[in-house]
Amino acid sequence: MAYRNYPAAGPLLIGYDPYFDLDQRHLARKIDEIVDESIEVAPRPDEAGQPPYDPRLLVKVLLLAYATGQRSSRQIERLCKENLAFRFLTRGDTPSHSVISSARTSLSQELEQCWKTMLGWAEKNSLRRVGRIDLDSTKIRANVSMDSVIKRSNFHQYLAILLEILAEARRQDEREDVEGDPGQAVLNLDIETCSVREVLQEVQEAEAPEKKSRPVQMREILRHARKRLRRQKAGDDSELQTPLDLGPGMVPRLEAAVVALETAIETNRNHVSLTDPDAQIMGEGRHKRLLECHSFEVAVDSGFLVAAQTSQSQPDNGRLLGLVDAAQEQEPDGITEVTADSGYFGSDAVVALEESGISTCIPDSLTARDLKKGLPIGSTSEARAGAVKMTYDEEHNGYRCEQGKLLRFEQQRKSEGKTVTVYRAESDCTDCPLRSQCMTNKDAKRRMLKVGIGNEHIRQILSRFNDQDQRRRYHCRGKNVETVFAFSRSVLGFNRWMLRGKNNIAAEGALLAAAYQVRKLHAANLAYG
Repeated sequence: MAYRNYPAAGPLLIGYDPYFDLDQRHLARKIDEIVDESIEVAPRPDEAGQPPYDPRLLVKVLLLAYATGQRSSRQIERLCKENLAFRFLTRGDTPSHSVISSARTSLSQELEQCWKTMLGWAEKNSLRRVGRIDLDSTKIRANVSMDSVIKRSNFHQYLAILLEILAEARRQDEREDVEGDPGQAVLNLDIETCSVREVLQEVQEAEAPEKKSRPVQMREILRHARKRLRRQKAGDDSELQTPLDLGPGMVPRLEAAVVALETAIETNRNHVSLTDPDAQIMGEGRHKRLLECHSFEVAVDSGFLVAAQTSQSQPDNGRLLGLVDAAQEQEPDGITEVTADSGYFGSDAVVALEESGISTCIPDSLTARDLKKGLPIGSTSEARAGAVKMTYDEEHNGYRCEQGKLLRFEQQRKSEGKTVTVYRAESDCTDCPLRSQCMTNKDAKRRMLKVGIGNEHIRQILSRFNDQDQRRRYHCRGKNVETVFAFSRSVLGFNRWMLRGKNNIAAEGALLAAAYQVRKLHAANLAYG
């Protein structure tokens, strides 16, 4: 096996011994046991250079770090040197911060094996899955600054500036290939005798004008671009010095930013972050501040995670079936009940779950308002529909109001997660005597009616919220699933992703879920022995 030596946990012959000194009930021992049972390290051929670290060591370190709120790779490296629990897991070795950082995205297969092992351990620790799941999601801020977010109105201007900077940087590279690097050492020069003070003064004077030409970073390029845009809008045609001395790796990053802008233009996005183009504007956290975010969504059964995944979708109603399918794979006896908030309601998806034999407890937005205010189900819907009765006219494929005016078919579209047919009045309704009772929008000139496909079936499903048991089931959802996000944010301090890009975010989301899961198992083990 061409990995570094990684022995099983055991006492040391000499020195300070984590095996004996670490508390027998410590979380690190539970992680050590789970990972050793989950991962079977396959032999790998000998290669030149230092052998890599055993993947079990890296998985253990990452799980303990994320389970205790440590996500900085440099801090994790320090803990591997100083912390007793980390030293127990590393057997005294110390992976560097770069190895730890790259391991977060390269060990997804090993994490998946640990996840399956923990699901098996749940049965042994009184965390039995019963097929009744609760769903929810939280929007976690992306690892980007607002300076990197470009609005649609500036897409083309920034694209032109970045292309110009890249072209000038390439021309500079070509000149240096021919003329030589101006910063290279020059030998065989005669040096005049002078004092140290004079030498230092000359060096400082020589370096002063060069300070502005040090390798620049993305934030400086964006600041330069904004300055150019302000001058262009003010009618100032004077040229600004283009930063040419790009830092290491900046050319690929600029090329990726160009691709992000071109894609945003093609897909008609309103905003794009040049450092994480996959992030989307969402209502972040409890206060719903509009920021660049990635969504973290979970399914919980009896307080235990059965599914956890990330997405770049702001509305949740399109995520219902996919999340239920992911949870279904982890339910030994199948899913019988699904409970979620109104954000997950979509009539098509809810009907599909009901027809498959799964009982849903998912209100639409109007029903959720009735539940919040303690009103009979349908009160808000009836108030919005208006008091004027509409009758279907089969001959004209439309609806007629009490005044005999026809609302003709206009289109069929998706609205709030359901397919609706839209009808609009064929003439102006401003002079109608029943306008005040019929029109819910005072500024509208014509009456519009939305009729959901399968409306009667949906009405029957939503009418179950009149039962106290259904209401109680819905109100218990919060304490079952939202504690996952409360713990992650408040205890672990997970308020921002560390990585960028949807693939890396998916890997970090799996790591967060596994860390929460191992904490849950450890707590159950302490409680039930």
